[in-house]
Amino acid sequence: MAKNYTYPDIVKDDVDKIYELYRPYLSHTFFNPNRFSTYNLSPPNTLIKYNFYNIEFYLKFQTGNNYLSYIRIDRFGNTILHIEFPGRYKLKKAKKCISHILVRLLNMYNIESEDKIKKYNDIKNLDFNPTTRELKFLKQLFIENTNVELNASLNKTDYYIDDKGRNNCDLNYYLEKLKNYFEFVKYKYIVDFNEKQFIKKIKSNKLCTKEFNDFNKILNKNYSLEEWFNIFKMKSRIVLLKQLKIVYKISKNRPFIEYSEYIIDEVIDKKIDYSQYLPETI
Repeated sequence: MAKNYTYPDIVKDDVDKIYELYRPYLSHTFFNPNRFSTYNLSPPNTLIKYNFYNIEFYLKFQTGNNYLSYIRIDRFGNTILHIEFPGRYKLKKAKKCISHILVRLLNMYNIESEDKIKKYNDIKNLDFNPTTRELKFLKQLFIENTNVELNASLNKTDYYIDDKGRNNCDLNYYLEKLKNYFEFVKYKYIVDFNEKQFIKKIKSNKLCTKEFNDFNKILNKNYSLEEWFNIFKMKSRIVLLKQLKIVYKISKNRPFIEYSEYIIDEVIDKKIDYSQYLPETI
């Protein structure tokens, strides 16, 4: 006798919510909990935006021959969860399919426990709401350079770059693909950003200066703007190098990727303690 599948507690509610999103598109003719349902799945062609523990992604349901779910990353860095059911499917198997892909998504962000999720939410909901454009930008730089975002970016890079089933493993093809990828362009922008005029503007504006002091206070730090940008640029350079390493491995048609090679290690954060905001690295 088959064992009943138990959904992990951290995804259980969202499994039900995601399934309910598609109920309006299901034509229910008969249902027996011990046999196949005869739902006829006719999902919409448009993607549906969904927020899962502050991770934003898009849902795409399809009809197929089996129960299938996978993650796709587009060139703009958007995460798309493809979920496929057969035309006649069992409800439990359908929900199990949704559960598996949500767990994989949490693994991609390295926040697969309630404690790590709480710390990740602390980052995303950082109690700092500046009014100036300059400090809004600085806050965004801080979030983009936390370990959880950097590690997720690297995992997403592999999903995006690696064309499953592609026979051509030409390095130039993958390098060109990386150059046009949002997660690469974003961190390259940070590395190339000329912060001197930006810093000068903050220092010459009283409100900007006040908000910058508040920023340091909330993080319990006393770093100068120059020190913050050194940190941001250092971490962004490391991401770019690790992204290139992923491309080189893919171009050699490696059978699998060892993610531990790409994890942004805590040693990078020696200059600043992000521990109160970040989940532990693997």
